Amino acid sequence: MRLAHWLPAILLLFSFAGCALESTNDLKGPIRGNIEGRVKEIGPNYVLVLKDPERIEVRLMITEATQKGEFKEGDYVRAFVTPGGTTTSIQPRQPAG
Repeated sequence: MRLAHWLPAILLLFSFAGCALESTNDLKGPIRGNIEGRVKEIGPNYVLVLKDPERIEVRLMITEATQKGEFKEGDYVRAFVTPGGTTTSIQPRQPAG
């Protein structure tokens, strides 16, 4: 009888906890697919891109295997990131307009 009394409260608690975890995952989810934007910073193993149109900073990790075109800070680029988070290419590109 006591469990039946607390069951609705327990279910309500778990439903709110699930929503919070889902929102957190949405906000901190991995970057993948095609990324386009302006190069903000170039480091030894990363390129920081200001992603269009959201204007979100995205740090793309690069390795020796990443295909890189010639670009510099301020240039517009397009990158492809695998579902596993590996940046396979970063190429200069003209902004869409």
